[in-house]
Amino acid sequence: MTWVSSVLAVVDEVDGVAVVWWVELGRDNPGMSRLCGAWTFEGDEVQEAVPDLVTRHLVVATGSGQALLESVGVSVERSVDAQRTLECVIETRDELQREYENAANTRKNGRALVPPAWPQLPASEDLDSTFADAGAGPGARALGIARWFKQLCATWDVIEQQRLARSYLRQHGGDTARDLPISLVEVTVRA
Repeated sequence: MTWVSSVLAVVDEVDGVAVVWWVELGRDNPGMSRLCGAWTFEGDEVQEAVPDLVTRHLVVATGSGQALLESVGVSVERSVDAQRTLECVIETRDELQREYENAANTRKNGRALVPPAWPQLPASEDLDSTFADAGAGPGARALGIARWFKQLCATWDVIEQQRLARSYLRQHGGDTARDLPISLVEVTVRA
């Protein structure tokens, strides 16, 4: 099966309720809201609906969401590593900051460069515990994770705006805005 979507399916299961939130991570759908779909299912609907909502999409699942996917026979092709994705954004921002500092220190015409205004990054989160508000309903944790990814995308968009506004930074990634650098979970194949 081929991956064809920039939509991230956030999968969770709380008290027998399956929850799927979609987050648009790409730039190919202008005008589409980052939070672009949400569903809850119980009972017999779960077996039919959940596979349709995650197949051919990027997926991030809580521990109970992963157990749900396994129970309905879904093999995830593209599982997103949220922490590593955040680290990739941080690494890129830090690399661009070093390039700015190098350009500022080696500037020969005496005019100061305007420093990039980097946005604050979302905090590193534990997907299974950070977003689990007691009494907030079965969709609360998945919504919290979806909002975290939405914030990460917004932060990345600002980083790209800062990069594109400076000719000496555009050589590090090109003349057009790049998509969020997504890190996938490495799959270990047992022999």
